Amino acid sequence: MRRRVVVTGIGCVTPVGNDVETTWKSLCAGQSGVGLITHFDASNFPTRIAAEVKEYDFSRYCDGSNRFESAGRNIRFAIGAATQAMNDSAILDSDLSPERLGVYLGAGEGQQDFMLFMSMVA
Repeated sequence: MRRRVVVTGIGCVTPVGNDVETTWKSLCAGQSGVGLITHFDASNFPTRIAAEVKEYDFSRYCDGSNRFESAGRNIRFAIGAATQAMNDSAILDSDLSPERLGVYLGAGEGQQDFMLFMSMVA
């Protein structure tokens, strides 16, 4: 049996942009997201550079964002990217049956807050 897959929406939070348009423009311009580490004091480490997400405003993507204060940054990034993808797809405005809907989520390493994330999206 052949199955077809349709990508209906995308979203991303990256070191070169906190949305698809900014990330794409940065990549096309050859910009790097690598810089000095700012999220903690790295002066005692041999490596002081990293590709950090900058200027991310989680409250743009989640009402009542205070309930996610203890969530790992990767979970807040995943929620932001998923919100962007859902908005991009306009899937919530469609009459698509939930049984026909699938979601692929890719998130980088970080704290293991999977159950908290799933309780938000379920």
